[in-house]
Amino acid sequence: MFSDGSGQRVVLEKFELYSTKAHYYLVGHDKAATAFRLLKLSRLEAELEASEDPCTYTKAECTALLRRIRDGNTRIGGLQSVCKVRLNSGTLLVFYGKPILTPTTIRM
Repeated sequence: MFSDGSGQRVVLEKFELYSTKAHYYLVGHDKAATAFRLLKLSRLEAELEASEDPCTYTKAECTALLRRIRDGNTRIGGLQSVCKVRLNSGTLLVFYGKPILTPTTIRM
């Protein structure tokens, strides 16, 4: 949940996890798919390093951002979708993908 520019609370309900060789990228959006947010997680550190992008993107902007990440990582495997997740009344539903380890330490 976050506040948009007008101060209204926005709840992210649908998420997709992407990966490159060095990072995971968790992209979430609201029910109407009008507000997209991005969380970047390092895969290379012993402790999980997470950084939240402060921007709120439109669908087109988020697609362009993911395309740039994919293009910048083409030589080392590109950007892969790992799983899609939806929050439904507090229940986490995984639509496809392999389970990943749950980190125990997060440094932000």
